[in-house]
Amino acid sequence: DTETLRVAAYIPTGAGAHSILLHPDDRFAYVSNAGSGTVTVIEVAGLQKKGYIPTGPQPVSMAYTELGDAVYVVDTIDGTVSVIDGQRHVVTAVIETDPGAVQVRFAPGGRHGFVVNPETDRIYILDAALQRRVQTGQLEKGPFEVTFTEGLAFVRHRSSELVLMIPLSQIGAENTPVSVIDFPGGQRPPGEGPPLSRADTVVQAPGAPAVLLASSADKMIDFYKEGMAAPMGSFRNYDRQPRAVMVVDRSLKERRPGTYETQVKLRRPGRYEMALFLDSPQIVACFPFEILPRGAEVPARTARASQGSS
Repeated sequence: DTETLRVAAYIPTGAGAHSILLHPDDRFAYVSNAGSGTVTVIEVAGLQKKGYIPTGPQPVSMAYTELGDAVYVVDTIDGTVSVIDGQRHVVTAVIETDPGAVQVRFAPGGRHGFVVNPETDRIYILDAALQRRVQTGQLEKGPFEVTFTEGLAFVRHRSSELVLMIPLSQIGAENTPVSVIDFPGGQRPPGEGPPLSRADTVVQAPGAPAVLLASSADKMIDFYKEGMAAPMGSFRNYDRQPRAVMVVDRSLKERRPGTYETQVKLRRPGRYEMALFLDSPQIVACFPFEILPRGAEVPARTARASQGSS
């Protein structure tokens, strides 16, 4: 329970390592059981197990797509991808890849799924509308992760520092080659660092066609702008090894002409100062504001505030 920080329930699943996936409507949670060859379906409202779905000898990764309301489950032993109906919880299709597949992810839009296989050094592109594999591409040494921006897929490799970029506008044509572009993601391959994480090591930077890349072997976080072959800048991580990266975007955005908004969650009521810094035009200003306790009556706004100067 995130409010009380107490354990809300113990729910039996299956043997082996697990991945957990939540349905977007929060009705169900799916837990893959690598030692049992099943996926456990949990009803979130009641925190109760709804049942098991056999998917293959060792399911290791899952991804959801709104196209068809389906959960795709990759099995690393036989390379199959089981398609589970998100409401009926039955397998509606099985897509063949190759043994050794470790991850499935869907590109923005939810139509095309990407499966990476470090044993064969391949990537398989699935079409959720057709429920079949449409493309296969050859990659570098040991691809283990694929992440996305709006226009590109980024693939990282265990034994190569090269990051491959796949333009999303050029995928989907059945039985055609997969176009790739590469750039060096750090000086050393990720496999030379600590054990690889399941969390993303490449994420889109806010407000720019760029990505942040966690290079654990180099103990750096690099900032790469799309189209450039070298990082524009790097962040040291206090000599630690960053195994993953996440962006929290609280930047101001123009919601309507002249009005800019952002959202920040503050933990307790009180008086605060908001510091505003702009590069161009160069502006530094501080604005006082108050967060009232829950249920407190909101005072009438002052004339000055109503005129937009607060």
